[in-house]
Amino acid sequence: MPRSETVSATQPQLKAEFSLVPVAERLAWRNALSLHILKQMRGTDGRPLPRWKIEEQVRHMNMSLDSMILRGFDDPAALEHHFSGQGAHGNDYATSK
Repeated sequence: MPRSETVSATQPQLKAEFSLVPVAERLAWRNALSLHILKQMRGTDGRPLPRWKIEEQVRHMNMSLDSMILRGFDDPAALEHHFSGQGAHGNDYATSK
């Protein structure tokens, strides 16, 4: 039986050259991209998100990135643009007062 048929649905899907990178390293890159994107985000007042909010949202951002990668977004610049482009919306939830 070919290896691809023995892989369970819960294992990460491998695509293009990215499949040559060990899983632990791919997860580290995904975490770094999540942190990078979250640190670029701003509240509606234009101020950066507080550290606690960034730490709280890393797991959620990782899930969003995983979903987008599975849908074919495999360019880190395109992923970053999706979250920081003109369509991105700020909110007051993370503002400190």
